[in-house]
Amino acid sequence: MKISKYQIKNNLIIILLIITNICLGQPGEIDLSFNSEDTGYSLGRGFSNANVQSTALQSDGKIIVVGQLQGNTYNETLINSNIIRLNQDGSIDNTFSNSGIPNNKINEVVILPDDKIIIAGQFTTFGVQNCGRIARLSSNGTIDLSFNSIGVNSSIEELVLQDDGKIIIGGSFSTGSSSKVLRLNGDGTIDTTFNSGTNTNNTVTSIAIDESGNYYVGGQFTTFNGVAKSKIVKLLSDGSIDNTFAIGSGITNGNVYDLIINKQNAIMVLGSFNAYNSSSANNIIALNPNGTKNVGFNSPFSSGLERYLYSIVQLDDGSYIFGGFYSSPASSFLYKTFENGIFDLNFDEFFQISIKGGVFSVKKTADEDLIIGGSFEKYRKWIGNGIIKISQSGQKYINFNANKGINGPVSSIRAVTKDNNGKYLIAGNILQYNDKSCRGLLRVDENGQADSAFDIGVGVDLGEEDLIISVDVQSDDKIIAVGSFSHFNYILKKNIVRLNPDGSIDPSFITATGTNSSNNGFDGPVTTVHIQADGRILLGGSFTKYRGISCKNMVRLLSNGDIDNSFLIGSGFNYPVQIIKELTNGNIMIGGSFSSYNGTTCNNLVILTQSGLIAPGFNSGQGLSGAYSIYDIIELPTSKFLVAIQGDTWNNQNLDGLIRLNADGSVDASFDLSAKFDGSIKDISLLADNKILVGGLFNKKGIQFCKGLVRLESDGQIDLSFDTGAGVGVDPFDYGNTGVSSMQVMDDNSVIIGGNFSSFNGIGKNRLAKINLSSVGLPLTLISFTGQKELNFNQINWTSSFEVYFKGYEVQKSRDGHNFVKIGFVLSKHAKDNEQNYLFSDTQVNEALNYYRLKMVDEDNSFSYSKILSVSNLEEEPISLFPNPVIDDLFISKGYENNSFLILNANGQLIKKGILVNNKINLKELNVGIYYLQVNSNNGNNSYKFVKI
Repeated sequence: MKISKYQIKNNLIIILLIITNICLGQPGEIDLSFNSEDTGYSLGRGFSNANVQSTALQSDGKIIVVGQLQGNTYNETLINSNIIRLNQDGSIDNTFSNSGIPNNKINEVVILPDDKIIIAGQFTTFGVQNCGRIARLSSNGTIDLSFNSIGVNSSIEELVLQDDGKIIIGGSFSTGSSSKVLRLNGDGTIDTTFNSGTNTNNTVTSIAIDESGNYYVGGQFTTFNGVAKSKIVKLLSDGSIDNTFAIGSGITNGNVYDLIINKQNAIMVLGSFNAYNSSSANNIIALNPNGTKNVGFNSPFSSGLERYLYSIVQLDDGSYIFGGFYSSPASSFLYKTFENGIFDLNFDEFFQISIKGGVFSVKKTADEDLIIGGSFEKYRKWIGNGIIKISQSGQKYINFNANKGINGPVSSIRAVTKDNNGKYLIAGNILQYNDKSCRGLLRVDENGQADSAFDIGVGVDLGEEDLIISVDVQSDDKIIAVGSFSHFNYILKKNIVRLNPDGSIDPSFITATGTNSSNNGFDGPVTTVHIQADGRILLGGSFTKYRGISCKNMVRLLSNGDIDNSFLIGSGFNYPVQIIKELTNGNIMIGGSFSSYNGTTCNNLVILTQSGLIAPGFNSGQGLSGAYSIYDIIELPTSKFLVAIQGDTWNNQNLDGLIRLNADGSVDASFDLSAKFDGSIKDISLLADNKILVGGLFNKKGIQFCKGLVRLESDGQIDLSFDTGAGVGVDPFDYGNTGVSSMQVMDDNSVIIGGNFSSFNGIGKNRLAKINLSSVGLPLTLISFTGQKELNFNQINWTSSFEVYFKGYEVQKSRDGHNFVKIGFVLSKHAKDNEQNYLFSDTQVNEALNYYRLKMVDEDNSFSYSKILSVSNLEEEPISLFPNPVIDDLFISKGYENNSFLILNANGQLIKKGILVNNKINLKELNVGIYYLQVNSNNGNNSYKFVKI
C-alpha cells in the first residue's frame, strides 16, 4: 500500500523522537497526543489542480476517474497517469496499475460487464503501446492488447456502450466512411454496418441511445453529413439521419454538451444555448422523439448566456441533478430540479458550489448518491478538489476522502475559548473536525477529542462568508457566539446567538422584535464579544443597528438580549470595533479602526467607563496611520497595555506590530522594538511568568525565523528557548494567510493554537494544534537565573529546588543569542525541599554582550532550557552620549572623529555601521528600542548603551 510523502515524514519524525530519547515537550514543540489521528497537510483535499472529465462506478463501489490528472497530486500523492481508481471511501486504490501512462487527456470511461474498462480521449499511446485515442484495460488497469486500438485520427469526446457490446463514439475525428460519429465492434474494430457520412462540420460531444437503438447526437456542428442540423440530430441504427426528428432551426446561440433519455422517453438536451427552433430555451430543454418541445419540462433559467451545462442525471423520483460552470464571473454550480424543471429549493447546493472551475461529470451510484467530478476547488465551503460524493439532497459525505483535524476552505480558527468545564470552544469558518460535522463551532477536550455531548445541529449557513468570529462563556456555561451569519440551525439569528451548554439554541435570549428580518440581530458582522462579571454583554463590530435600534459599531446587552440603556454610547464609533477588553478597574478598553467616539476624537484606542463615557487620563494621540485596526489588547499587572497593531506606525512613530503603552497612552520606550515583525499579529497572551506569546501571520521578527508563533520576554526581546522550528506550514487553501489567528493557554502549561496551517514544524496538523510552553517531566524548579560582570569574568547565578532524579546543569554561552556552545557542567546538589544556590564563572569574556542559558539535564538525559540571560561587559563610560533617550541625532561628547562605529540591538545583532563625522550619528531610521554603540579607538572597542524613542 502506498502512503503519501507527508505521512512518511510524520512517521519518521515520530520514530526519530522516540529512538533518540529526545524529551517530547520542549518549549515550542507540538504535542503529538493532541488529536493524534490528524495527519495534517490537508489530506482529504483531493486533486491539487486536476481536471476530472468523467467517472465510472464499478459494481464493487470503486470509482474510475479520468481526465487531465497526470503531474498533479491527490491528497498530496503524485499522480503519474490520467486515470486512477478510488476505493469507496475516496482513497487511492493502489492495486490499480499505473504502469501504463496515456500521453494525453482521457475524456470518457465506461466499464464493461466483465469489469474491463474502455477509455477514450486525446491520447495516442498508453505506456509503450500505440492506440488511436481509445483503449481497453483489464480490471487491474493494465492495457488489454486483444482490443484493436487503431482508433481514430482526432479527439474522442463521447463514449457509449450499447447493450450488444458494441461501442459508439463521437468527437472531432474523421475516419473511413464516417466522421464525428463511429461505431466499433466489441473488439475495437470498426463496425462497417454503421455509416454516419463524412460531411459533418464540427465536433460531436454527446450521444444518447433510445430503446429502439436509435441515436440522439449533440455537439457543436451546424451540418451533419451535409444536412443542416444545428447542434442536434437523430440517427437510425445504421447511421443515417432520421428526419422524423424535426428540429427546424435547431439549437442556436450555443452548443450541446450532454444528452440523456428520461423516464418518459423525452430527450433532455443541455448546454450553453438560449434558443431551440427560434423559441426561447435557456441551457436545457426536453424534446419529444419527433423533435417538438416536451411541455412537461420548462427551463428554470431566465437566460442562457454565460452559463454552460455539462452533465445531467435523472433520479428514480424523476428529478434531475445537473452541473456546469459560469464563464463570467468564473464559477461552477450544481442544480436540482423537479421533473417539471422547477428548482428544488431543498437541495442544499441550489447556488454555485465553487469559486472557480467547473462541473463536468455527474454520476449516480447504486444507492442513488452522486459522484461529482470537475475542476472545482470546493463544494460550497467544503474542501474537495475535483471530486466529491453527495446525497440526493446535496449533503456532502464527509467520510468520502475524509480529512482529519479542521476541514474546510480557507479554514480560519477565529476563537479558541476555554469554558467553565475545562473544555475548549473552537469557532471559525469551519465545517468538519475529523469525522464530525461542526459548521462554525465545536467543543474539544484537552486531548483534542470532539465533545459528543455538544451538538449545534447544522450550525451556520454554508455561504462563503458565514462564520463565527468570537465566542465567550457566561458563568452559567451558556455561550454567546457572534460573527457573520444569518441563520443558526436554520433559525434566523443575524450575527448573534446564545447557546445552552449542550449546543442547542437558548430561546430565552431574545435577539429579535417582531417578524421583520431587519429587526433581527445585527445588520452587520460582530467581531468581538466580552461578557462582564455582572453578566452584561459587550459587543463590537461593523454594524449600525441591533434589533432595528441604532448602535453604531458597539452596544452592551442585558443577559436577556435587550439593549442596556445605561451604557450611553451616543452616536457610537465612526468605524468598526475589533476588540473589547474589560480592565481590572472596571473600565472598558476598545480597539479598532475608528477615529472618533460619540463625536469625540479618539484614534483606534479608547477607554470607556461602565456608563459609556470616555475615561479621563488615557490618550491614544494620532493612533494608527491609515485605515488600519487594532487586533488585540492585554492589560499588564503594571497598568500598562500590550497592543497588537496593524501596520508599523503609531502616533507618528515608526513602531512594531506589538507595542507597549503606558497607563496614559504614551509609548513605553523600554519595551524593545528593535527587531520588527514582518507581518501582522492576530493574538497575544500574557503567560504566568510575564512572558508574552504572540500569534499571527508573520514569518520573522527581525532576523529570527518564527513563522506564526513566537514567545517574547517581558521586555519584548525574543525568548530563544521557545523554539518552534519551521513553525506553521502552508495551508493549500490559505490564499497567502498562513498563520495563527487565535490561542488559548491551557492549565498544563501548553497552548492550543488555531488558524490557517496544515503542519507545525514539519508535523502534519490541520489548522488546530497543541504546543508545549515549557519542558515536560523534569523534576526541577528553577527559581532564579541571573548574572553580572565582575572584574575579569562574568558570574552566573541560579537558585533551584526539588531536584529529584536530576543530573545537573550544562552552562551554555552564545555571542549572538542564537548559537550556543557548552562552557561547563555543574552537578546537581540534589535539593529537594530546600533551595540550593549555584555559581559559575566565565573567564573567557571578549564580547560587549554575552548570552547564557542553562541546559537542565535529568538522570534519563531528558532536558529543558532556561531562559536566555545577557550580561553586558561595558566599562564605565569614559564619554557621554546625548540626548539619551534619543529621537534622531545622537552626539558623542569626546573627539572620536573619523573612528568607525557599530550599532547593535539588544539581541547582539548588527543594525548599523559607519564612520563618525562631527561626533554625530543620525538614528532616524532605527526602530524604538534598546541599542549598544560600539566605538573603535586606539584603546580598543568601547560600548555604550542608549535608548531610541
